[in-house]
Parts: sequence; structure tokens; C-alpha cells
Amino acid sequence: MSPYRDEIETYKKLHRGFLLLQRRMRSLRTQIDFPLDSISAIIVLWIGFKPVLHFGELQRYLRIPKATLSRLMQSLVDKGYLRASVTASDTRKKQYEYTEEGLQLLAQLDTVNNRLVRLGTYPLTPDQRASVIEAVRALATGLGAPPAAGHPGEEPLFTEIRRISRVSGMVGSNYLGSGHDIMLYHIFSELGLRGRLVPLKFFTKTLRIPPSSLSREISKFVSRGWIEKLHSRRDRKLVLLRLTEKGRQHYEECEEMMATRYQEALRGTPLETVREWIAAFAPLEGLEPPALHDGPIAAERCESDAALHEARVFVVEELLRSNQRPKKPEAIIPTDHDCIAIREAGKLLALVLAPRGQEAAQPALFSSAILSSEVATPEHAKALLAKAAECVSGKGTTLQIEKISSKYPKVGALASARPKTPRKAAPEPPKPLA
Repeated sequence: MSPYRDEIETYKKLHRGFLLLQRRMRSLRTQIDFPLDSISAIIVLWIGFKPVLHFGELQRYLRIPKATLSRLMQSLVDKGYLRASVTASDTRKKQYEYTEEGLQLLAQLDTVNNRLVRLGTYPLTPDQRASVIEAVRALATGLGAPPAAGHPGEEPLFTEIRRISRVSGMVGSNYLGSGHDIMLYHIFSELGLRGRLVPLKFFTKTLRIPPSSLSREISKFVSRGWIEKLHSRRDRKLVLLRLTEKGRQHYEECEEMMATRYQEALRGTPLETVREWIAAFAPLEGLEPPALHDGPIAAERCESDAALHEARVFVVEELLRSNQRPKKPEAIIPTDHDCIAIREAGKLLALVLAPRGQEAAQPALFSSAILSSEVATPEHAKALLAKAAECVSGKGTTLQIEKISSKYPKVGALASARPKTPRKAAPEPPKPLA
């Protein structure tokens, strides 16, 4: 293979790694009952970084038809998330800003996106995640994305994905100049890489597209002669897909164009560095992301000085975020308590204080718990606290929550893994004599 072909093949692999990450995050996103579709969520997120946004500026960013954007913006206004007005200089032009309800939605969306990138990159090591972030940052810059600093608490990887979405056409119907929607390009890519018959239900599972919508989009490729749709001989209901010769040629042309775009964007980056980035994506290949309801949660006692210092910093930061006055460092973790750190995909999300000296295999008792502002639902909180109970008493403990604040993020919730004592029934009043 010539040096040029070797270089192009390298950039193809990097592009596939990025597509894999996108597909994992989409799979996770569809498990969340969120009130907005993906494009509306991007609009909300984008407006959140500007006090006022003009319609024309948003259209240039998203690169979608004016009529489609107008419908989406009106929907956000009707739902009470945005407030529309006309500009002072030209009453024909519209501008948008957040309502109070919209600001709350933005905070919820930030929490969701942070969790998506953490679970989407699991089980990468911290060094591998750093390489992925470096790759996406370099690519976004090379494609012409303006600098963007993440707001406090935002995962750096999501900051860079947001940048790249602005210049790559990930929102819209022209991903990197291919003329395809990003999700349809995922289908093309999978069929091209596998080079064999692939069940239609594989895409409904991995891309989380409703079967009716997916079938409609596939029909467009079939009509263009790019995809062949077949039925299994054993089961006529099983639909199989594969690229036609014409489709494979189109796919290879698209892949060549993607690799060329990556090559131009990363000009000046040593090829050895690009290969290191590819190696960082490699552990995700063929591995399904963990389900949101069963994330990779781990709990351990904070015993070293470094672990206790991390715990104190975590408490102070969360107290400040909730507008509470931090305690003195020596009072944050009492010496007669064990401090249990609970992490999800390596991120510290909760601390639990448990009275020291509890016997193993007995119901665990917690004095108090503090959850990160990124813990957005009671179900997520219970999963974290249940893992802490396992750490104290061993596996198989059923967590009983005595008190959980209904407002998240929360600070100082009390929790116990011991069964509640049933209340004695009140004696029945004597029956009156007949």
C-alpha cells in the first residue's frame, strides 16, 4: 500500500471511531424520557450560552431549512421554554431568550449530556478518554469551529462534541458534505463495513430509530438503487439489508471524502498521534454501552489522605452550588464515621457517611448523604445509595430510603439500608352494644 493510501485508511478509521461514539450516545439518549427531540435539545442548549439569539444566526448554525427551524422554534415558544420578540432595529426579525422554565430545562439537559458522554465512553481509562477529547477538539478546530469554553460542570468531551456539531453538519441533512443525514450515514457505514446481509431490526436496536421511520428512510435508499431489501427464507417477517454494487461504490466515495476532510482538518498533526487516537477509541468497538438504569456504579471507603481530600472538596463544591455555607474542613467528615465515595463511570457523584464499626452482612445505616447536582432523578439517587449499602454490608442489601428530598440536586438527604419497622396497627374501637 502506498504511503498516501495508508494515510487515507488511517483517517477512515478515526472517522469510524467518532461515528461509534456518536452511535453509543444516541443509544443512551433514547433511554431518557426527555421532553424534546434531539434537534430541539440542541437549539435549547445553543441558546443557553447566549442571552439573546437571532433567528438568522441560529439558522446559519444549524444549517436546516428556514421553515423547519421556524416550526421548531414556535414549538419551544408554545411549550413555554422560550420567549420570542422582534428586534429593535428591524421588526421583521425575531429574537429569542429563555423563560424561567427554559432555564430549568437547560440545567436538566446539561445533566443528561454529561451522563451520556461518561457512559458513552465507558470503559475507557482516564488516559484513553483524554485522547478522545484531544482528537475531537483537534478535529473541531481543524473543521473551523470557533473556540468555545465549556460552562462550569460541563464534561469537556461534550463541549468539544458541541463544537464539532456546529461545523460538521451533524444537525441537518448534509453531514460533512455527504448529502446524508447523520443517522442515515450510520446505516450506510454499518452496511459498508459489514459487507453482508444485516437485519433491519439491528438498526432499530443500535440507532434507536422507530421501525416505521427507519423503513421509510430505507425506502429512499432502495429507490436510488443503493440498498437492496430482502426477506429471510426461514422467516418472511425478517427484513434483511445490504448494499448494492452501486451503493457500495457510493459508500466508498463518501468514505474517501470523509477521510480527505479529516486529513485536511488535522493537517500538521503527526500521523502517529492520529493512530494513538484511533487506539483510544478501539475498546468501544463491539461493546454495547451500559444501560442508564444499570450504569457502572462503584463504591469504596475513603481511607487515604488523597481520597479524604477529594471528598472534602466534593462536599464544599456541592454546598456552594446549592447556595449553602460550607462547613469547616475538619467538620465535613467526622472521625467516627466511614466516608463512602460512589462513582459512576469513574465520576464521583455521591458521598455517604456511615457510623464506623457496623457489622458485615447486617443492614447498613447511613448518617447522611450528599449527591452531586448531576444526580437528576430519584431513581439515579437510589441506585447510587444502594451501591453504598453494598459497600457497608455486602451484596444483596435492599435499600430502604427513609428520606429523600424531592428537589434535586439535594444535600444532606438521610438514607438507611435497614428495613423500616412496621407500625403497630391502632386498636379497633369497641363496637357499640345493640
